[in-house]
Amino acid sequence: MSVLDYSTRPVLVITIDTDWSPQACVEDTLNLLREHEAPATVFTTRGLDPRVVGDFDIGIHPNFCGPTQSEDAIREELKACTRALPRATGVRSHALVGSSRHYLLLRRGFGRLRYTSNYYMPGVPGIAPFMTQSGLPELPIFWMDHLELERGAKLETRRLFEQLLTPGLKVFDFHPFHLFINSQSRAHFHSARPSYHNAARLRKQRRNGAGVRTMLNSLLQQAEKEGIELATCAQIATIAKRQRTTSRVA
Repeated sequence: MSVLDYSTRPVLVITIDTDWSPQACVEDTLNLLREHEAPATVFTTRGLDPRVVGDFDIGIHPNFCGPTQSEDAIREELKACTRALPRATGVRSHALVGSSRHYLLLRRGFGRLRYTSNYYMPGVPGIAPFMTQSGLPELPIFWMDHLELERGAKLETRRLFEQLLTPGLKVFDFHPFHLFINSQSRAHFHSARPSYHNAARLRKQRRNGAGVRTMLNSLLQQAEKEGIELATCAQIATIAKRQRTTSRVA
């Protein structure tokens, strides 16, 4: 791989938020990526056997949506996640929950964590990592399946692929649930939610035609066709750290 330079050309990063999807759905997603020989970063919640993720780049996906946002509760969730996933190098919170309290705790260091990916910046051109009060680079999300569907948007691949060709960091966020059923609309995935934890029932909810699953396939095919480089979050975090060190020296 050449030196990744998202300031002059696009760099695509595929990320997966496992949430609490059944293992069969997660395995289905990872097999889809393997078919394309595509690198990806998997943000994993506690409870999923980390061996399922295999050699994919991994991050933690802590759940801060409980009844308290106390410093102790946040600290314990981060500790539990990093213990369960010692190979993880980054963090993306479930529901993108974050605050100054979260970031100041991250500043003190947890496991091998060296980046966050919690900011949603849909369609913004020229995205690059930036430093937050956590002392870690933030890798913003360019596109997310769930939030695209929640706002009633159609999955317009033509417009998206035009944006994909422009310089900048293009972090895409997919969920096994949406990939497994090929979510096509808000109504479609809400109707499937009662079967969320049952892969056999979810398979019956899968639809043909344009949806999240076909979108990922098309995205990876387009990237290969256009020669767009793919990277993991860990690779981008390494570049961001190097750039920060260079700027300090300068």
